[in-house]
Amino acid sequence: AALKISSEHPRIFFTKAEAENFKAQLHGSYPPQSDGSARSIIREHGFTYVITGDEVAAAKAIAAAVQLCTPEVSMSPQGGHDNFEDLLDISICYDWCFPVLGSDKEILSRTLVDAMEKYQYTKKMSRGPGHNMSTENSLAPLAAGLALHGEQPNAERWMLDARRVVVDECIRGHLDKFTPDGDDFEGTQYHGARYQGEGIWCWLWLKGTGENLFTSQHPQLINGVNWWIYLLQPFLEDHRPFHLSQGDTNHRGISGRNVTSAAALSRAARNPYAGWYAAQGGLSGWEAVVLRPEAIKAPGEGLPLYKFFRPNMAIIRSGWNIAEGSKDTQFAFTCRDYMQGWHCHQDVNHFT
Repeated sequence: AALKISSEHPRIFFTKAEAENFKAQLHGSYPPQSDGSARSIIREHGFTYVITGDEVAAAKAIAAAVQLCTPEVSMSPQGGHDNFEDLLDISICYDWCFPVLGSDKEILSRTLVDAMEKYQYTKKMSRGPGHNMSTENSLAPLAAGLALHGEQPNAERWMLDARRVVVDECIRGHLDKFTPDGDDFEGTQYHGARYQGEGIWCWLWLKGTGENLFTSQHPQLINGVNWWIYLLQPFLEDHRPFHLSQGDTNHRGISGRNVTSAAALSRAARNPYAGWYAAQGGLSGWEAVVLRPEAIKAPGEGLPLYKFFRPNMAIIRSGWNIAEGSKDTQFAFTCRDYMQGWHCHQDVNHFT
């Protein structure tokens, strides 16, 4: 059946009706909190335009998006790890600033169309159902399809191609069966990479089409943030929560994509523990408005002290105090078949 996509912008991350609610909530005022990067400029100044109608802010977002429109960004999802993110943000700018795109509309549109059509992005985006970048890459065609739906005849096909990879191949065909309790065989760091391609992707799909995939039919999607919560160490380094080192991991903190993914899960599935986790990472800027959890519950208010994550590991805790000076103990035991390749380490039958 044809997808039910609104004829009105915005469609990415939130709907037009929700944008009107944000305006009322913020009394028509929003100061952009950009860190100076192109991605931050696009999202913060673009959101400022949505809330205030400030065309100067929109111009800054559009200029940043145009800078991303290089020939290389369209050529391949595997040409660089930033390609899917750049295409996602070009799409966000197109969608959020649509009424005032002016002469820059063509370059933004052409970049997205070239990626999907000329360079056949959707035929190259999947690197296998277990690869962390298959779901990440799929963010680009979904966002491009939402941005250009009603203008480009193949926009809906891009979206359905992305759904096939994320939902049919990666989630239903692999992750729900292999890791139904939410863990990740590649490690803590790569779970952040892959889960954003599930959590954020499914949030965009929900806002754009109305179909909510955050249900018990997809246990990996529902339980993915639980693994992060159970891995939080019972003490603080530099006054920030850290995950236990598991698998291939260099970055053990709560990253921005962890926060966005957890916030999406908290709202779409009404998961208060995911809302608590997002709060630990610090939801800020436009996300603090759009993705602010509606309910927050600390893990000590209901999560068991022990959990077995298939097929990877068991975790036992003496308590949920992760504050500085905590006396709690966290015990983790890795107990799965050794899988060669990817980002796995030889940590089978080891404990921490």
